[in-house]
Formats: sequence, C-alpha cells, structure tokens
Amino acid sequence: MQSAAIDIREVSFVWRKDQAPILAIERLQIARGERIFIVGPSGSGKSTLLSLIAGVSIPRKGAVWISGVQLNALNSAGRDRFRADHIGFIYQM
Repeated sequence: MQSAAIDIREVSFVWRKDQAPILAIERLQIARGERIFIVGPSGSGKSTLLSLIAGVSIPRKGAVWISGVQLNALNSAGRDRFRADHIGFIYQM
C-alpha cells in the first residue's frame, strides 16, 4: 500500500506556549492525486495548515508526514531541502 501524500496525526499548533491551540487536527489524510479545497474565515487556520504541510512551521505535538517523510522530525535545513525539492504553492492574490 502506498502512503498518503499528506498524513497529519494528532497535531496541535500554537504561536505562543501560553495560548490555547489555534489548530488541532486529530487525523487528516490526503491521497496522492486527490484534490482538496481549503476554505474558512480569516483566522481559522488555513495558512497555518499550509505552513505545517510545507514544514515552514512545526507542530507543538503530533506528526506531519509528506510522501512518507515526517517533516517535524527533520531539522530546519532538512525541511528547507525537502520543501525546495517536493512542495510548491500557488497563492491567491
């Protein structure tokens, strides 16, 4: 069985340690070739989710797997290399 393109497991993210989590995801799997649409009001965590998927941000707890690689297990330089080789975004203007 092929791994999911994106597999997020029990992720919690906060900007500051004294805050409640602004993003909490028990499990999110996106299959290879699957297309999704992320929608929500301003401040709902859309950009934070994309930052976690890209390895720009790391979760306080949990794991973010992209194509079988656990991004938050990589150091900053490793995440940068992985992002340069495997991830691209098209931003809405």
